[in-house]
Amino acid sequence: MAIFLNDLMDSTLNESLFDPTIYMKDKYVILPHFPMRQFDLDVKKTFKNRNVLAMLSWEDRAIFSFRTLRIHQFFVPELLYILDKLPERSYYNFLTNQLLTNTWAKRLVENIPNTPLNIRDLVSDLNVTLKPYQMDFFKKYLDGKYKYMLRGYILAFEQGLGKTITSLSLMRALGKTSVIIITPKNTMHSVWVNEINKIFKSEKKIWFPGKPGVKSNYYIVNYEMISKLDEIRGLLGESKNVGLIVDECHNFRHLKTKRVTDLRDLVETVDCQDILLMSGTPIKALGYELIPSLYILDRMFDEEAMKVFMRITRNSNIGLEILQNRIRLIMHRKLKTDVLELPDKNYRDIKIKFPGSDKYTLKNVKVLVQEFIDERIKFYNKNKKKYDDDFDECIDYLKSILSDDGEFIRWLEYINYLRRYNFSINDSYIKENLQWANEYERTFLIDQLPSDLKIKFRNAKTVVKYVSLRILGEVLGGYLNKLRSEMYEKAIQYSPTCKIINNAEKKTIVYTTFVPIVKYLEKYVRTECGNDPILVYGENKNVSQSIKDFKTTNQNPLIATIQSLSLGVTLIEANTIIFINPPWRSTDKQQAEDRVHRIGQDTVVNIFSYSIDTGNEPNLSTRMDEIIDWSKTLFSTIMEPEEADKIVTIYRNKFL
Repeated sequence: MAIFLNDLMDSTLNESLFDPTIYMKDKYVILPHFPMRQFDLDVKKTFKNRNVLAMLSWEDRAIFSFRTLRIHQFFVPELLYILDKLPERSYYNFLTNQLLTNTWAKRLVENIPNTPLNIRDLVSDLNVTLKPYQMDFFKKYLDGKYKYMLRGYILAFEQGLGKTITSLSLMRALGKTSVIIITPKNTMHSVWVNEINKIFKSEKKIWFPGKPGVKSNYYIVNYEMISKLDEIRGLLGESKNVGLIVDECHNFRHLKTKRVTDLRDLVETVDCQDILLMSGTPIKALGYELIPSLYILDRMFDEEAMKVFMRITRNSNIGLEILQNRIRLIMHRKLKTDVLELPDKNYRDIKIKFPGSDKYTLKNVKVLVQEFIDERIKFYNKNKKKYDDDFDECIDYLKSILSDDGEFIRWLEYINYLRRYNFSINDSYIKENLQWANEYERTFLIDQLPSDLKIKFRNAKTVVKYVSLRILGEVLGGYLNKLRSEMYEKAIQYSPTCKIINNAEKKTIVYTTFVPIVKYLEKYVRTECGNDPILVYGENKNVSQSIKDFKTTNQNPLIATIQSLSLGVTLIEANTIIFINPPWRSTDKQQAEDRVHRIGQDTVVNIFSYSIDTGNEPNLSTRMDEIIDWSKTLFSTIMEPEEADKIVTIYRNKFL
């Protein structure tokens, strides 16, 4: 005892007062007589911050600088990692040994039981040969799943390394008789159905929404149809042998969205003991976005652990090293550069100058936006009576059918308060009722109105309730998008697009984030380039057929929105990419490139990115973020910054 106590305190201390043995109490690890003061100093010096200490809470005071602390069992790996990085002290070594002896963490140093993988049957049933790095994942999956008591793992192969084949093969080797696959809509058939039929020699039964409910080997649904799996729960019965694959799991980032709620409900009601969350870019913003995955995979991650986790990771610059260690425990990452020799990627940025391009400089755009705002304010002031009258007409109708409804009375009181005192998120009454009222309108109230009043209600409600939010939405979601789309249309006329397409060694993919640009490019490519393009964007109902035509016919180029084509599709028939405008996130750009730069590509990939040349003046193609933040600041003078932030976030996620 004295060996480690002398590291931390005066040797004259009566050591008989101390019993430092760690023990478990419910779901917490109790650390008696923890040297909190010294630990605090060491953590601050080693990790340059103290935010990681949020995982610890003290139960009572002990003598001198020692306390009895507790830590949620989920965070034991974090504590072990911290102790390993701190300065060498006997007590820290003792503490590490105690954690590895007296808590669930003893699994980390135990021999892992053999879990049978039926590799022989798998290999005999495959039409393909698995790569060594794919087989290596099988062992990593079993080891990590056992050590950390996980339900599954994140398979984070970079795009193009064969996640689909690896996941299907693992489930087959595990002997899963039923596998549920949740995937983006455009990959249900073009990727999953095709791959299942292609890689296995034996015939597999596949079910997806719209087919009769028959017992199958694979049940495939898209994100919006997870609740349809209610139809197959009866077919699965009490089976303990169900696997679950979630493709592009980074699309499950926000805990309260319907798709995440549906997925959690599925995991709780169907006994899935083997879960694979898959993505080439599983985490786009460290911290909060990992929470849904932790809920799905980690049995120890509960509401209490989540609250602490959010405090630790609130700022991505704080505790980043420790967070990255947690990610490594639940994720298997492989990059193409680790395992493949692919052709090079050549990047070329092309600046385009055209008559009138000065209109789109930031300096001029700010003037245009201010003029637009002034015009909209005048418009709403001029038409205020009409909006009020239309809204009151809807309220009168609702009163006639819901006069005794308690929730309607609450909503009406809220509306009257807004109209009397104006909108402010810092008003506690408004803050408490805002989200509820919006949800009530969306899920119930609007459906009570006849069709003509529904239109009036939708048009009038945001003007009556908070017109400043509506104008900011019109600036970001409408006016700025219109300016950018107009700018790129003019730029295309002076771009080398036709030359690039017609000189490409293979086919070409042209990306944009604007649907109007997709349609404009179709006409431009036909008339100016003499090509027969294929379009993929939101209105295209048969993406699979469009992809097939691109692969098998002479049609070229493929013109697509990044949102519709960045994921889940192999397009090695092309070796050239043009970004008319860049996506907002670098990860989206990487995924878009990976449609072409992946296994099977045998030609150098050329990637062209357009921007507008306005000399030394920044413009909408190079500094859009500055315009967005300027707009938010402008509106924050007439509305609450928190609400401005929300609309800016929606704009960035949806439109950029």
